[in-house]
Amino acid sequence: MLCMIDDNMSVVNHSGVVSENRPPTLEEKQLLIWLISNGKPEARDYMPQVEELRVISRCSCGCPTVDFTPPKGPSDLLADLYGITSENVEVGVILHARDGRLSEMEIYSVYQQEEPFGLPRIDTLKDYWVPAKR
Repeated sequence: MLCMIDDNMSVVNHSGVVSENRPPTLEEKQLLIWLISNGKPEARDYMPQVEELRVISRCSCGCPTVDFTPPKGPSDLLADLYGITSENVEVGVILHARDGRLSEMEIYSVYQQEEPFGLPRIDTLKDYWVPAKR
Protein backbone atom coordinates (compact mmCIF):
# COMPACT_ATOMS: atom_id res chain seq x y z
CA MET A 1 0.00 0.00 0.00
CA LEU A 2 1.33 3.40 -0.98
CA CYS A 3 1.11 5.80 1.96
CA MET A 4 2.33 9.30 2.78
CA ILE A 5 2.12 11.67 5.73
CA ASP A 6 0.03 14.83 5.26
CA ASP A 7 0.62 18.26 6.83
CA ASN A 8 -1.28 17.17 9.98
CA MET A 9 0.99 14.13 10.40
CA SER A 10 -1.85 11.75 9.45
CA VAL A 11 -1.33 8.73 7.22
CA VAL A 12 -2.84 9.09 3.73
CA ASN A 13 -3.14 5.90 1.70
CA HIS A 14 -3.19 5.59 -2.09
CA SER A 15 -6.99 5.80 -2.26
CA GLY A 16 -7.07 9.35 -0.87
CA VAL A 17 -8.22 8.27 2.58
CA VAL A 18 -6.54 9.58 5.72
CA SER A 19 -6.42 7.00 8.52
CA GLU A 20 -7.67 8.26 11.88
CA ASN A 21 -8.73 6.85 15.21
CA ARG A 22 -10.75 9.42 17.12
CA PRO A 23 -14.22 10.19 18.39
CA PRO A 24 -16.36 12.39 16.14
CA THR A 25 -15.94 16.12 16.75
CA LEU A 26 -18.81 17.93 18.47
CA GLU A 27 -19.90 19.36 15.11
CA GLU A 28 -19.76 15.96 13.40
CA LYS A 29 -21.75 14.41 16.24
CA GLN A 30 -24.40 17.15 16.14
CA LEU A 31 -24.81 16.69 12.38
CA LEU A 32 -24.91 12.91 12.74
CA ILE A 33 -27.65 13.09 15.39
CA TRP A 34 -29.63 15.52 13.23
CA LEU A 35 -29.32 13.21 10.20
CA ILE A 36 -30.47 10.19 12.21
CA SER A 37 -33.39 12.15 13.69
CA ASN A 38 -34.49 13.65 10.36
CA GLY A 39 -33.50 10.99 7.83
CA LYS A 40 -35.45 7.91 6.87
CA PRO A 41 -37.60 6.47 9.67
CA GLU A 42 -35.33 3.42 10.01
CA ALA A 43 -32.36 5.72 10.68
CA ARG A 44 -33.59 6.23 14.25
CA ASP A 45 -32.69 2.60 15.01
CA TYR A 46 -29.02 3.63 14.70
CA MET A 47 -29.11 6.32 17.39
CA PRO A 48 -27.70 4.02 20.13
CA GLN A 49 -24.50 3.62 18.08
CA VAL A 50 -23.63 7.33 18.15
CA GLU A 51 -21.97 7.35 21.58
CA GLU A 52 -19.61 4.51 20.69
CA LEU A 53 -18.62 5.68 17.18
CA ARG A 54 -15.01 6.19 16.18
CA VAL A 55 -13.84 7.99 13.06
CA ILE A 56 -11.46 5.53 11.39
CA SER A 57 -10.71 7.63 8.30
CA ARG A 58 -11.53 10.80 6.45
CA CYS A 59 -11.26 11.93 2.85
CA SER A 60 -8.05 13.71 1.88
CA CYS A 61 -9.61 15.93 -0.82
CA GLY A 62 -10.69 18.70 1.56
CA CYS A 63 -14.31 17.59 2.02
CA PRO A 64 -15.42 16.68 5.56
CA THR A 65 -16.46 13.07 4.74
CA VAL A 66 -15.67 10.61 7.55
CA ASP A 67 -15.81 6.82 7.81
CA PHE A 68 -16.85 4.90 10.91
CA THR A 69 -16.34 1.43 9.39
CA PRO A 70 -14.46 0.30 6.29
CA PRO A 71 -16.58 1.18 3.21
CA LYS A 72 -16.98 -2.36 1.88
CA GLY A 73 -20.13 -3.75 0.32
CA PRO A 74 -23.47 -2.15 -0.44
CA SER A 75 -24.80 0.54 1.85
CA ASP A 76 -28.22 1.52 3.12
CA LEU A 77 -28.87 5.25 2.74
CA LEU A 78 -30.26 6.57 6.01
CA ALA A 79 -30.33 10.21 4.91
CA ASP A 80 -29.75 12.00 1.58
CA LEU A 81 -29.93 15.76 1.96
CA TYR A 82 -28.78 19.08 0.54
CA GLY A 83 -27.21 21.86 2.59
CA ILE A 84 -24.91 24.88 2.59
CA THR A 85 -21.67 25.24 4.55
CA SER A 86 -20.51 28.35 6.40
CA GLU A 87 -18.28 28.96 3.35
CA ASN A 88 -21.48 29.04 1.19
CA VAL A 89 -20.57 25.78 -0.54
CA GLU A 90 -23.62 23.80 -1.67
CA VAL A 91 -23.22 20.21 -0.53
CA GLY A 92 -24.90 16.85 -0.62
CA VAL A 93 -24.99 14.91 2.65
CA ILE A 94 -25.46 11.14 2.75
CA LEU A 95 -25.49 8.98 5.87
CA HIS A 96 -24.56 5.37 5.06
CA ALA A 97 -24.98 2.16 7.06
CA ARG A 98 -23.47 -1.21 6.20
CA ASP A 99 -24.24 -4.53 7.86
CA GLY A 100 -26.34 -2.83 10.54
CA ARG A 101 -23.61 -0.31 11.52
CA LEU A 102 -23.27 3.40 10.82
CA SER A 103 -20.45 3.44 8.29
CA GLU A 104 -19.98 6.82 6.62
CA MET A 105 -21.09 10.44 6.76
CA GLU A 106 -20.44 11.63 3.22
CA ILE A 107 -20.39 15.35 2.48
CA TYR A 108 -19.59 16.35 -1.09
CA SER A 109 -19.64 19.57 -3.07
CA VAL A 110 -22.53 19.78 -5.51
CA TYR A 111 -20.45 21.91 -7.87
CA GLN A 112 -17.01 20.29 -7.45
CA GLN A 113 -15.53 22.82 -5.03
CA GLU A 114 -11.75 22.66 -5.23
CA GLU A 115 -10.96 24.39 -1.93
CA PRO A 116 -11.50 22.60 1.41
CA PHE A 117 -14.88 23.22 3.06
CA GLY A 118 -16.59 22.37 6.31
CA LEU A 119 -19.76 20.68 7.42
CA PRO A 120 -23.14 22.03 6.32
CA ARG A 121 -25.08 24.30 8.63
CA ILE A 122 -27.92 22.25 10.11
CA ASP A 123 -30.41 25.07 9.52
CA THR A 124 -29.83 24.76 5.73
CA LEU A 125 -30.44 21.01 5.41
CA LYS A 126 -33.39 19.88 3.30
CA ASP A 127 -34.45 16.96 1.13
CA TYR A 128 -32.10 16.79 -1.81
CA TRP A 129 -34.69 16.27 -4.50
CA VAL A 130 -37.16 19.00 -3.58
CA PRO A 131 -38.48 20.43 -6.87
CA ALA A 132 -37.84 24.14 -7.36
CA LYS A 133 -40.86 26.42 -6.99
CA ARG A 134 -41.89 28.15 -10.17
